[in-house]
Amino acid sequence: MHQHIFTLAMPHYSDEDRIIIKILRVEKHWGAKRIMDFFSTKQWTLSGVEGIIRRVNLTGNHLRKKGSGRRRTVRTQEHIALVKELVLSPQGKPGSHRSPRQISKEAGIPRETVRRIIKLDLKLNVFKRMEVHELSDNDRQRRAERAQQLLNQYPTERYVNRIWFSDEKMFSVSSPINHQNDRVYTTEQKKFNIPPENLFHERKHFSQKIMVSVAVSFYGKTNIVFIEQGAKINSISYIKLLDEELFPSIRQQAGRNWTFMQDSAPSHRAAATIQFLQANTPDFILPSLWPPNSPDLNCVDYSIWGALEEKVYRNQRIRTIDEL
Repeated sequence: MHQHIFTLAMPHYSDEDRIIIKILRVEKHWGAKRIMDFFSTKQWTLSGVEGIIRRVNLTGNHLRKKGSGRRRTVRTQEHIALVKELVLSPQGKPGSHRSPRQISKEAGIPRETVRRIIKLDLKLNVFKRMEVHELSDNDRQRRAERAQQLLNQYPTERYVNRIWFSDEKMFSVSSPINHQNDRVYTTEQKKFNIPPENLFHERKHFSQKIMVSVAVSFYGKTNIVFIEQGAKINSISYIKLLDEELFPSIRQQAGRNWTFMQDSAPSHRAAATIQFLQANTPDFILPSLWPPNSPDLNCVDYSIWGALEEKVYRNQRIRTIDEL
C-alpha cells in the first residue's frame, strides 16, 4: 500500500481576525467551537482559534508573542546582507544591481525568499527604470539653461496649466509586440504540435502607417487629427494643420488666454511657421527656448501617446489603414 501524505497550508490569521476572536471571547465568552461555527466561511482551524483564545486568556492580548512561530531557515542575517549587496547599485555605478532572478541563481536562494527579504527585511521601495533620451554634456547644459528660462517665463501652476502641448505620432497597422507578455499556453508538449496561427505573430515587413496630431492642456484637448497619408510635413502643411484643425479647437476651449508649445522639428521652426504663430497665438514657446532632446517634458510624448497606443491595439487586430 502507498501512503499519501498531504501537507496543508497553515491558515493565515490577520490582525482583524485576531481582534474579532478576542472581542467575542472577552465580551461574549464564546468558546473556539462556537466562534468556528459562527464564522464557518473562514479558513480557520479549531486549534488555531483555541491558541488565540489561550493567548487572550493569559495575557489579554491577541497579538503573537515576539519571536514565536517557525524559526527562519533561509532569511538569515547572512542572506539578508548578501541580497542587500547584490540588489542595490553602488554609488557611481548605476544599473549594476542584480534582479531577484539573478540573485536567486547566483546566491542559491529561492526567488520568493529574495523578494521577501527585499520587501520585509530590507524594506526597499521598487521603481521602474524610465527610458529617456541620452544627452551630451552640451545638451545637458542647454537643457538646464532653457528649463530655467521657462521657469522664469511660466513661474506658477496657473501659467503652466494654460500651456497647450502638441505633438505628432506615426501609428502602424501592425501592432507593437510586447514579447514579455506575448505567450501561448497549451497542453501540447512540443512546439511543432501547436497550430501555426496560434504560435506565430505575423507582421508585414513594410507596414502601412498614418500620422496623427493632437494638442492637450490642463483644461482640455483637441480632437485627434489624421494627416493625409503620404503628405509631406513641411511648413505649409503644418500651418494648415494648425490653422484649420488645432487652433479653432483650442480657441473654443481656452478663449484668448493660452500658450502654444511645439518641439523643434524642422517644419515647426521654419521662418513661415514662426511668423504664423506670432500672428495667430496669444503666446507660444519659441523652438529656440524649448530644451533639446526633451520629449519627456511634453506630456503628449511621454504619456498620452503610450496610453492611446495601448487602447488602439488592445482588443482587435488591425489589418488596414481604414480600420486603424
